Amino acid sequence: MMYRVALSIGLASALSLSSAGCGLLLDSEGSPDSSVLPEADSGSGMDGGPGEAGRADAGPVDAAPDTLLGMADAGPVDPEDPTEQNDTCADLPPTTTCHTGATVPRQICIEGDCVASLCGDGLVDTDGGEQCDDENEYNFDGCGNDCQFNCMMPGDCDDGRQCNGEEQCIDHACVQGSLPEVGDPCFDASGILGNCTGAGYCAVLGGLCGDGRLDPGEDCDVLGAAPGSGCEPDCTFTCETDLDCATAGAVTTNACFPTVCNPDHRCQMTSLVPDVACYNDEDGDGFGTGPASMFCSTVCPPDMTPFDGDCDDSDVRAHPGTRLFYAEQSNGGGWDFDCNGADVRFGGFRAHSACTLSAAGRCTGGGWESSRPACGSEATYVTCRAADECMAVRHSVRVRCR
Repeated sequence: MMYRVALSIGLASALSLSSAGCGLLLDSEGSPDSSVLPEADSGSGMDGGPGEAGRADAGPVDAAPDTLLGMADAGPVDPEDPTEQNDTCADLPPTTTCHTGATVPRQICIEGDCVASLCGDGLVDTDGGEQCDDENEYNFDGCGNDCQFNCMMPGDCDDGRQCNGEEQCIDHACVQGSLPEVGDPCFDASGILGNCTGAGYCAVLGGLCGDGRLDPGEDCDVLGAAPGSGCEPDCTFTCETDLDCATAGAVTTNACFPTVCNPDHRCQMTSLVPDVACYNDEDGDGFGTGPASMFCSTVCPPDMTPFDGDCDDSDVRAHPGTRLFYAEQSNGGGWDFDCNGADVRFGGFRAHSACTLSAAGRCTGGGWESSRPACGSEATYVTCRAADECMAVRHSVRVRCR
């Protein structure tokens, strides 16, 4: 009867040899050893068991990374597949801290991969300081662009003005309150008694237009106000909407030099809008291909997009950044759905080794029975499950790729 036993050559040396894919495992004939380990050598180790002269192990070459003493191989990523991640995220929940060698930015587990934690990736990384992450670029919808709440309580939204309503914090977004009645008493910034106007300001009683104090019936009041300054000499706003700037003649409008009514009620010409480069987006997935067409605009026309790099514009499933895997080829006949130039298999290339229960109670060793199954092929994937013991469960699946 043949058994394989681990050569006791010191834990440090054993781990070094294991990470190189060279576990030294030996044949020992005779009575079974109580410390027989899972088969995990490369088939090239020298036998050093007692009573043996040390002959070469004739066992088959292992397709999986070697393990020694039940510990997972921490060897480098297979150089043939630069997109492959190590298995530090196997069976771990999202946002769990992990490491692939880089320390900045912070690394977390997302869908089984160890990737950089970024504000805007849609996962709330509380350990990384995020309070929220709504995966959009709107800054005042409750979750800011820095992945922090816009507000936590109503006091965070108070602008100090009595006449524009009491602001509320709803779903972490500041919401304007109801305006008080026109004429309600109020105090201006100097503490002088006045009345609320319909424009949301506190007007001091008995003032005149141009005295620098807001009175009832005035939109604004600025000493020495000049036309187009935001507050006109007649104490009205220069503009309240962008349309006012287009019709009042305050600024000559041009499609490539748009003017807007800024928060100070002044018509302001925006920065020169560069010609936007747009690409044909045949499948409507937000990414296009082909030569760019230039438009004097901030947005692209319908059926076009400012984002290029689509590797199959006839298939909505294929576009840069997708994280989905598929068991059928794209319409263009390839497997590179994320357009990164490589075919990535779901589950990576990890091969099944003997299911082993670790000291922490984790059942490990799952993987493909075939080390490199082809995309779209039928293959057997083994999961290791712990019930009364750590046991292998085999599944026949179609290999999905992206």
